[in-house]
Amino acid sequence: MVIYGEYLFLENFLAGWFLLAVTGKLCGPAGNRRSRPAGAAQRQLQAAEGRSALGRRRMRRRGGRLVLGAAACGLYSFTLFLEPLGFLPGLLLKLTFAWAVTAFCFGTELRFPAVFLLVSLALGGLVTGLLFLCEAPGLTYGGGIYIGPRAYGRVAFAMALACGALWRFAVFLEQKKLLRSRLCRAEVTAFGKRLTLRGFFDTGNLLKDPLTGRPVYLLAPEAAAALLDGRSAEVCFPVSFRTAAGGTGRLDCFLPEEIRIYPEPETGGQGISVRAVLAQAPGSLPKNCDLLLAMDAACIVNGR
Repeated sequence: MVIYGEYLFLENFLAGWFLLAVTGKLCGPAGNRRSRPAGAAQRQLQAAEGRSALGRRRMRRRGGRLVLGAAACGLYSFTLFLEPLGFLPGLLLKLTFAWAVTAFCFGTELRFPAVFLLVSLALGGLVTGLLFLCEAPGLTYGGGIYIGPRAYGRVAFAMALACGALWRFAVFLEQKKLLRSRLCRAEVTAFGKRLTLRGFFDTGNLLKDPLTGRPVYLLAPEAAAALLDGRSAEVCFPVSFRTAAGGTGRLDCFLPEEIRIYPEPETGGQGISVRAVLAQAPGSLPKNCDLLLAMDAACIVNGR
């Protein structure tokens, strides 16, 4: 059997680049997760960084590291020509390489090589299953799959399908994690009533009361009606607003007695009191939420 080194390198270079890209997407940036702001505050900082020249240079540097890491994956494929090392030495070599390439591309945290290996196993399993369905001829030996020249197109097709499926799964997990980090539980007390609400951190809510300087949080119409109980004409005051699209309007606002945010809705956590003005939203809120919080709440919660 003839093995073409350039094809072997190119195939594993592309696979390595994809595995590293998915690993970075699933794990996020390196660093101490407890010491840096998380959730909406962290995403706003990252967006501001990305718009700066320094952020663009850092993104190019990360992209260059991914290319070099993918090249290392391509070169690693040439270990196929070595004699089989046995189970334990071969496993140690794979673990060492996974740690080295992810440490170079992302950082030395153990979550990076762990996710890299899991994604590698998932990609290999999907490709093998698709080749089985396509009835591609081949055999395995020494940790590699040997195929004939006629089956190369089916391998490329299986790789493309598997990569597309894994990437969509990674995007789905990223979106779930993003939504989870922007949800919270909030308790609002006003006019002798207390409501437990489902809150959502909105990075685009920059509205402030011009008199007190406090941020304005939007209440769902049902929650506002339950708190006001027909008192809107007596206790509410207007605050003008302008949308990003250029639209203008006024909101009926009022001062609550207390707003307490619980950043971990599943376990409760320790509530954090924030000072804000409440306003009745002109329509329903996104994500089935009752309270739309501003960016300051995310900074307070994540910087506690």
